[in-house]
Amino acid sequence: MRNGHHGRRHGIIGLSRSLGTILCLFLISGADIARAFVFEFDPPPGVDASDPHFMDGLLDVTEAPYFADPTGGADATAAIQNALEDARDYQLACFFPSGTYLVSDMLNAMQSDRDHPCVFVGSRNGPRPVLLLSPTAVGYEDPEAPKPLLWIWTQPDGATHEDPNLGEQANISFNQIFRGIDIDVRAHAGAIGLRFAASQGSSLEEVSILADGAYAGVVNCPGQGGGTHQVEIDGGRYGIVLETVSRFPTIVASTFHNQTDAAIFQEQLYVRLVVVGSEFVKPDGVAIDIASGLGLTLIDSRVEFTSGSGIVYRHAFRPDAYFSECYVRGATSFIQSGSYMDGPTDPNAWSEITEYVLTNTNSRTLVDGDLDADTPPVWTEGVVPASAEELRARHGWNGETFPGFEDPTVVNAKDLGAVGDGVADDTAALEAAIALHDRIFLPKGNYRITRTLELGPDTSFFGVAPMYSVLYGDPLSGSSGSPLITTVDDPFASTTLAFVSITYPSDGTQYTNLVWRAGRRSIVRDVHASVEVWPNEPIAEDHQVFIVRGNGGGRWFASSIWNGRFANLSYHPNFRHYWIDGTREPLWFYAMNFERSSTSPQSEIDGAENVRVYSLKAEAGTPGPEQLNTPLRIANSRNVEIYDVIGNIELRSGESIVLVEDAEDARVVHVSSFESDSTWSTITERYDGVETSIAGSERLSYFRRGVPSLSGLPGDAGSADTVPGDEPQEDGAESGSTDGSAGTPSSRTSELRLLQNPAHDQLRFEITLLRDDDVQVVVLDVAGRAVRTLEFGRLPIGTHKLTWDGHDDRGNPASAGVYFLGLRGPGGHGDQLDPMKRTRFRRATLLR
Repeated sequence: MRNGHHGRRHGIIGLSRSLGTILCLFLISGADIARAFVFEFDPPPGVDASDPHFMDGLLDVTEAPYFADPTGGADATAAIQNALEDARDYQLACFFPSGTYLVSDMLNAMQSDRDHPCVFVGSRNGPRPVLLLSPTAVGYEDPEAPKPLLWIWTQPDGATHEDPNLGEQANISFNQIFRGIDIDVRAHAGAIGLRFAASQGSSLEEVSILADGAYAGVVNCPGQGGGTHQVEIDGGRYGIVLETVSRFPTIVASTFHNQTDAAIFQEQLYVRLVVVGSEFVKPDGVAIDIASGLGLTLIDSRVEFTSGSGIVYRHAFRPDAYFSECYVRGATSFIQSGSYMDGPTDPNAWSEITEYVLTNTNSRTLVDGDLDADTPPVWTEGVVPASAEELRARHGWNGETFPGFEDPTVVNAKDLGAVGDGVADDTAALEAAIALHDRIFLPKGNYRITRTLELGPDTSFFGVAPMYSVLYGDPLSGSSGSPLITTVDDPFASTTLAFVSITYPSDGTQYTNLVWRAGRRSIVRDVHASVEVWPNEPIAEDHQVFIVRGNGGGRWFASSIWNGRFANLSYHPNFRHYWIDGTREPLWFYAMNFERSSTSPQSEIDGAENVRVYSLKAEAGTPGPEQLNTPLRIANSRNVEIYDVIGNIELRSGESIVLVEDAEDARVVHVSSFESDSTWSTITERYDGVETSIAGSERLSYFRRGVPSLSGLPGDAGSADTVPGDEPQEDGAESGSTDGSAGTPSSRTSELRLLQNPAHDQLRFEITLLRDDDVQVVVLDVAGRAVRTLEFGRLPIGTHKLTWDGHDDRGNPASAGVYFLGLRGPGGHGDQLDPMKRTRFRRATLLR
């Protein structure tokens, strides 16, 4: 590693500014005060300042002065090492065009300080770029001393980057990102594709690793407001190895194929592993093997042992474990923990595990008011499983959802007049971009806005990375609590917001970072909330950080709130980190993170329905006694499910980590703290005038009130293809006010979504009604001819699961092929006389 070869020292505040460099203020989590840092706009030596990639905030490894060979013909190690260090030092994303890059030694990506993370981004213009470990690479053959191709890490606080031998400190590894780049380490017995332990703002996304004959695809995972999303690992002794340094690992929509030992092996971890929407396929052995740790949560996943002899989950002792909606085939045991084993009677048939609760002797349950209630496992054998594609679609995203900045349909905000220097008012330019274009790229910059920006129903608004694409309110017009960013209030909006930070100054008026009102198709991904400067005086104004209300829903990935001391000094009783306020649209969070405030609760789900949180890392009681408050309250809500709440939490007497008040059909799984005290509670339920608590000296394994059930899913299971010749539909959505109020919803009042595609013999779908309505579904063939009209009569508001039996109107079985299903009538925007006009159809494939 080079030692500051440009003569620059990072983390040192300077008063002078060089040409092209803006002095900005930015929040750094964990510090006592906000720190000014240099938002660098000068190019590294040898880089053309007029290069389009540089101007966007990316450093192309194939361009001067690096010239990394993308053909795989020449060793690119030195070129990439130089580029990644320059990218870090000059606050750029290290960009890899499509191609193959030959690597012969470890790439050392060490964060030099918190303002200068290592960010890697792959091109989406062609196949993903590949980092290929050279056949002649040295030091990769000993599985007893495995070595990564790429190591993304941070040294301990206070260490200089001239001293690489002090070890790593993952809890201060912030904002580090590896996205859209594949790795190939096959045929090296001691090779690791990627070593990556990190905390807030860090994520591993859209990566495939070929590891056949190697030690592991990945060692450690980013977590704690970040996560591991859509990672595919084929081969290796292990898919992922988790060491103690791993931070709250949450693995989502990922696949593990053909590992010889465990797909996931956890050596020792003081938190739980959470796996959602993932697939495991291997001949035999163990899928998830935990030597030491608090346990496992496995949800909406598939596990298949092709030889018919395997164990889904093995633990040396008996920790808490929870399975829900998992499909298993070829397992002789679902769980093996010490002497405890349990499994199917017929390993060769697919089993669906509806729910499996395994409790530790030190853990408690609370079911419908009964402490330590029995929770017998429920599974069914001989079922047809959900496909891996269906699970990934439910919990992930696709390329169409997130266009890349290279996409010709994307407009660059700076090309439309935005400046991004932190001084010019970019409001009008960004408002015009949102009004005229659906896909808007926000290059590196600090974009000053003075009015609330409202994103439309089809807006895709994305930056380079949260650290580099910053939306900054200075000052924002409007009263206290006005949002910097909001969305149209539309239950069927497909709005996306990604790779940005939303920041506002502490100027005496406290604003809300984001008010989200876009519905189930929307996605928030890698979005951070922060404040420009942390105040020294208490804040008594009404404001929040993230609000979801109106028709707000969708999926939130790697969202984190970094308000630090600002939140500690927010004393208004209505202050919340997350406030989920009355929405009924499906709303799922992956790896939620918030820490500390001076009001209780810190976050709240109030009067809402259909909310899921997969992994919640919280802190309370640090650094001072005024933060000894409840992290999460669930009140007057139903169909709410919270999985795995943990963190450095210490509360005042009478407070709870999770407080549930008059909630119906609610489930909370695995709640604990690093601290232990019987004066406060792990969970408290207040229901129908009765209060029941579990002491903070004990862990909650499982809580349930009623029976939670899915009422609609975020996203779309099927494609939204229209019938040939059909005119594009104008939804006529009307935006609401920008002050965070509910506004006027879309004129559409119903929606059809496929539950399976393709389907054998019959096809299941669901219809969501926003009012009581007469429901009629038409089935068309590829020529647009009506095959079947399904009459369901008048149905009440809500979501209804329905079926087409695969027959035409004469009762004959329809032939295998492609069909289109659409709603007719006012709610579905269909014309009663001509089903080909104005109806939004879903494309489905019927198999026989």
